Amino acid sequence: MRFFSRKIFIAAAFILGISVPAAASQAGRAAGSFMKIPAGARASALGESFTAVKGSPDSVHWNPAGTAYIDSMSHSLSYMLWVEDMGYGNYSFVYPGIHGGVLGAGVSFLSLPSTTVTLEDEFGVYAGTGGSFKAGFYKFSAGYAREIVPGLSGGLNLKMIQETLDSETGRAFAADIGVLSPGLLSGKLDAALTLQNLGTRLKVYSHSAPLPLTLRAGGAFRVSDNLLGVSDIVYDFDSGAGISAGAEYRIHDIIKFRAGYKYSSAFSNDPVKGVRAGWGIMKLPFELDYAFIPFGDLGEAHTVSVIYSF
Repeated sequence: MRFFSRKIFIAAAFILGISVPAAASQAGRAAGSFMKIPAGARASALGESFTAVKGSPDSVHWNPAGTAYIDSMSHSLSYMLWVEDMGYGNYSFVYPGIHGGVLGAGVSFLSLPSTTVTLEDEFGVYAGTGGSFKAGFYKFSAGYAREIVPGLSGGLNLKMIQETLDSETGRAFAADIGVLSPGLLSGKLDAALTLQNLGTRLKVYSHSAPLPLTLRAGGAFRVSDNLLGVSDIVYDFDSGAGISAGAEYRIHDIIKFRAGYKYSSAFSNDPVKGVRAGWGIMKLPFELDYAFIPFGDLGEAHTVSVIYSF
């Protein structure tokens, strides 16, 4: 029999959503649960309330309809450093002006460090080592967004999800569908709705499960020229309902401070896990963003994003 680092095993079980004794309290029913990890430092710092935020290339990962309001080619690259040297990276690219709309593409990956496999016999006695265990999780997406009618945009993303555990690989295919209506309430409110991860089942080893189908409704309210408030109501068909909110305050169009909170049943025993915070510095054509996310006993995460628009 072989076993691995306890922290890596618990974290991997949480990400995969596979029910195992070591992490039964954190496991879900869905596969591909690494896609629940937030993409981009700005979205993370805002409490993961990004459904109605328009004009960001990171909308590729949240609501494809949000990319319809981008008028210049943009790249976004983010990386989250997590416990035990695990890392979560996201890249997104948008290209406007295609038949009146915007093309978008994205890549996400979760990397776990290679772990030496420790062997034991049937009596639980140490029996040496047996090579290494590797795991990798990937998402590839491509989509299109445009204004459907005045005051309403729509977007569609098509995705391939791949999970590799040791020598086993599983794949699934899914779509994200979203709409966004800007300029409500005298131009101050943007409202949006998106359905994420509508697709096939993913099978790794003998475990087959649906993807984490998620419905998100969000709003972004421009309180003043310098203050933006956002909120999302989320229904995850795997783990239930949740709500999040955040705010962004801009100083001299250069520095942005952000804070947010995410509530879900998974955080009910430790409210600190819902806290989010971060900042951003913009100097066109670049923007640098940072976010801090606590994960309780699993440690904390730090996310850095760089956006380049031209």
